[in-house]
Formats: sequence, C-alpha cells, structure tokens
Amino acid sequence: MSLDIKKRFEEIQNSEATPVKKMRALWSLAEYCEDAGDYDFAEEIYEARNSVIDPKTNKPFNLFGGSRFPHSSFHAHVPQVIIFKEKHGDRYFDASTPENTALACLYVLKERLTAGYFFSDELSKDVDPGDQLNLFKSNEKPLTEKQKVEKIISSYDKNDPVTLIRAGKMAADFLLNRSDYEYEGMEFEKAEVATLEDF
Repeated sequence: MSLDIKKRFEEIQNSEATPVKKMRALWSLAEYCEDAGDYDFAEEIYEARNSVIDPKTNKPFNLFGGSRFPHSSFHAHVPQVIIFKEKHGDRYFDASTPENTALACLYVLKERLTAGYFFSDELSKDVDPGDQLNLFKSNEKPLTEKQKVEKIISSYDKNDPVTLIRAGKMAADFLLNRSDYEYEGMEFEKAEVATLEDF
C-alpha cells in the first residue's frame, strides 16, 4: 500500500476524534484498501478498530454493540454462518463465500423492509453505512432510512459479483447497526469443518 495510505492510517490512530468518527474513518480507509486489492492491509486496519477506546468505559469501543463485522468474509472463503436472532427463533444463513454472505444480508434486509416493521419514514439522523456505491451523495435531498434501504436493495446487478458484494456490505452495516434492537440481533459465527484427516 502507498505511503500516503499508511500515513493516513497513522493520523487516524493518533487523532483526538471521537470514537465514532475514528471508527468510521478506519472503516472507510479499510474499504478503500479492499477496493484496491490490498486485503492484508485492509484487515490490519479492521483489527486496529479494536484499539479504539471508549472514554466512558475505558474499554475497546464497539460501534455495533457487541458484534464485530468480519469484512474478511467478503473477500475470502471461510466456514461460517450468520445468525439472525428473531422473535420466533434463530435463523442461520450460510456465509462461507463472499456471494453467500452478501445474499444473506440483502435477503434479510429486503424481507424486513417488506414486512415494514422497523424502517422509519423520517429523515435518517444516523451515520450512513460505508457508501460503497455512492448512493447517498451530498448533492441529493436528504433520504429517509427507508429510502436508503430501498436504494441498497436495488443497487446491485445479479450478474455482477462486485456490485452484489458491495451492496451486501452496506446491507450488513444497516442490520448490524440495529442488532441491539429487540428481535433484530445479528452475529457471525465460525463453523467447524470435519475432514477425513480427522479420523
């Protein structure tokens, strides 16, 4: 990765910004590295988010209230599942490939939008998820949370894995931002894999 990116990484780590701003800055920089194909440095940046301290608790600041979003699942094949903790029980989705991870997040986001039980029609005051597809440009009128979700769901091409995975990341951001709400929990869990060598 270029010296400019590494310098920016150090600046963010040493800044006096609030934990939320620092986490978002690290997130955006890691996304930039992913798009440039430097997955190792991107993962290093994601890991650095664990060193951001919450001054209120003096513990590592967690933007998503307990869930760390493993972006590595969007560029690697790993045995894992996504667990959605809903009112009538837990639902498990295969997240062993980047495409499956993206599809699971988009599917649940669309399902919940259709159900109409949590997206607000008021202008969104929350921080936007990583704007992978430049959907929320500053020159546009402010969007409601519901409109943003609609844009994410309609932003990908089923035949283009790049836009699918980017839209999936944004869907995951929205879902994880709400994971502390009742019946909207979301977790990533590694799965065990048995092989013939184990016998």
